Amino acid sequence: MYAGFKVTSGIWVVSKRRGDDKKRRWLKIQGHPHFFTTTVAAGTSRYLPWMLAHKMSPEEARVIDALPDKDWTPEVGELKVSKSFAEKLGMDKYEIDAQIMDRFFSADVMSDPEQGPVIRPDPVQWMDLQHSPVWRERNGHAYYIVLQLFLEDELAPRMEAETKAAKVGNPDWVNPSGGRIVPHYESVKDFPELLPIENYKKILQSCEMLTVMECPCRFRHPETGDDMFVCVEADDAAKLLIDMGLSRQYSWKEVFEVIQKAAKKQAFVHVARNNDMMDETNTNIVSRSNVLCNCTVTDCGVLSNMHDYGSSLKPWDYYTKSRFRAHIDVEKCINCGLCSKKRCMFNAIQFKYYIEKGIHGRWVNETQCMGCGSCVLTCPTGALSMKLVDPPESLQGYHQQPLENTWKEDR
Repeated sequence: MYAGFKVTSGIWVVSKRRGDDKKRRWLKIQGHPHFFTTTVAAGTSRYLPWMLAHKMSPEEARVIDALPDKDWTPEVGELKVSKSFAEKLGMDKYEIDAQIMDRFFSADVMSDPEQGPVIRPDPVQWMDLQHSPVWRERNGHAYYIVLQLFLEDELAPRMEAETKAAKVGNPDWVNPSGGRIVPHYESVKDFPELLPIENYKKILQSCEMLTVMECPCRFRHPETGDDMFVCVEADDAAKLLIDMGLSRQYSWKEVFEVIQKAAKKQAFVHVARNNDMMDETNTNIVSRSNVLCNCTVTDCGVLSNMHDYGSSLKPWDYYTKSRFRAHIDVEKCINCGLCSKKRCMFNAIQFKYYIEKGIHGRWVNETQCMGCGSCVLTCPTGALSMKLVDPPESLQGYHQQPLENTWKEDR
């Protein structure tokens, strides 16, 4: 049973009592450039002290706090330390190497090509790597409940505050590294205007390495019963997951088939990045995110902030809409309700009275529609389709093409 924590001069002091002997384990992690000092102030977090004390012994914490190893060179080894580092701590080098490898699988440590083993600095990445099969049983169920509380109570408000601050005085603000909705392939594949960075199949084909793993957001929400294996990682991110034992390598065709099948069973949105880029001819993808999320509003660490936790922001404040919007042919619609009740996550499919037809029917509120195409995939009558509403210039990765010279010089 945990006795709680206190903070003194920026240092975590966490105690753990075991039974009646009231033995205390003290864990001190000083003001280190780690996720809990750069993201959530050490003195304000309610949850990180418990999680860190739950995972680390005082000795392990002392090793972590001493990183990076100033005497490290590539010859030492990717996740190993120098002899001088171990001597400074008065510990056996091989014992430290084993601890660091253990911390790698627990996502607390990563390998830096210039510094060797370092503390993982990104709190979101750290959180999304906490469900390693190696550590699940060791962490226990309570750990993941606290991890979710950390997201809901501390990270989510921070994301909202930063987004609001970035938008001040900039009504047309688009976060260049923020998320962007990629429409479902089957809903837009017949558009000749479809560009590579909005073509899900071409995005997968542009990746050198791919893997699919359990979605960390859905792992934290087992009560929803959603399909877990929909989180797609590419290249460096894929290699990391394979090295950590979280997945295996997949071909792009395997990934495409897995995601297409899952999309028919349950609604979700493809999320890429706004700063994905094409070449100057807009025919090839030259840079893109290594994380290709497939998100639901109930599970996603970002979308659930608006759906479940009362954020005043809208989905399009976090994620840029695709260039497409759903459209309903009211004469084909049989009012089965599948689209509005099961497929649309953004309340975009609503009822209205069609004056010219004299009937009530469903319609798409384009203000709410994110252009994901999820509703189109399963419409039983084909009443739902996509329409192109925004020019290619709305994509940050699009290169403006020079106008053709159509005038003729007078002779």
